[in-house]
Amino acid sequence: MRLSVIIPCMKRDEKVERAIRSIGAERSDLEVETVVVEGLRPVGRARNEGLARATGEYVAWVDADDEVAEDWLPSILKALETKPDVVDFDASVEWTDRARRVGVLGGRYADGPVDARRYARDVREQNVGGQLWSKVFRRSLFAGRSFVGCHLEDYRMIVSLLPDVRSVVHVARPLYVYRRSGAGLSQHVTGGADVLALVRQAENDRRLAKGVMRIAIDHVRHVQAVPAEVKHFVRRNLWRFLLAAEVRWAERAKALLAAF
Repeated sequence: MRLSVIIPCMKRDEKVERAIRSIGAERSDLEVETVVVEGLRPVGRARNEGLARATGEYVAWVDADDEVAEDWLPSILKALETKPDVVDFDASVEWTDRARRVGVLGGRYADGPVDARRYARDVREQNVGGQLWSKVFRRSLFAGRSFVGCHLEDYRMIVSLLPDVRSVVHVARPLYVYRRSGAGLSQHVTGGADVLALVRQAENDRRLAKGVMRIAIDHVRHVQAVPAEVKHFVRRNLWRFLLAAEVRWAERAKALLAAF
C-alpha cells in the first residue's frame, strides 16, 4: 500500500519544509510519497496537479502553512489496515493572528468504523468538518472529478464523492494542526462567486441546504457586498435552519443577523 501526501504551495520555503518534516515519512516502514505542488493558482488547480502526480492507493492533504501531529502517520497507517474508503480524524486549530487557541475540530465519533450514510449526512450538513486535510481518501474516488475555483472547493469535492464512499474509519485524536488567520479562506471574507455557486447547488439538492446555510451565514457576516441571491437563500431557509437539530444557539443568532 502506498500513501501520497499532497502539499500545494506557492513557494517551497521553510514553512513547507516544516510541514514535510512533520509528516515523518522517513520513519515509516510502508511506502509514503510527498507530492509538493509549487507555484500554481488557484488552490483547485494545484490540487488537481497533485492528484495527477500522486501514485498512491490513498491520498492525504497537508496545507503548506500547517503541520501534523507526531502520531499522524502511524495513526493513519493503522486506520488504513482495514482498507476503508475514507479515514477521518480530529484536528487542533490555532489562530496565527490572535493570542488564543480555538480548540479541537471533531469529537463527534469514537475510534473505529463510522456508518457511511451517517458520515455523508454529517459532512453535507457540516456537523463534521468538510476539509480535505482532516481526511485520507482512496485515490480512485477522485477519478473523473476535478477541483474548481479557490474557495469552498474542499466541501464541494467531498460532497460530490460521498455517494461512492462505502466505508469510513475515524481516529478520535487531533492528528492535524490547522493554523487559522482572520484573513484566511475559511473566514469567508472573499469568494462571493464561489458561495453563490454553492447556494445554487443547494437549491437543486435540498440535502445540502443546512450545510450551505452554515457557509452562507458566515459569508454574510464577513463581507460588505453580499450577492442578493445569497441573502435570499438565507432568508428562504431561515426558519427551517432555526428549527433544525444540532444547530447551536450561537448559529441561530448568526443566522438571524445574516437574514436581517
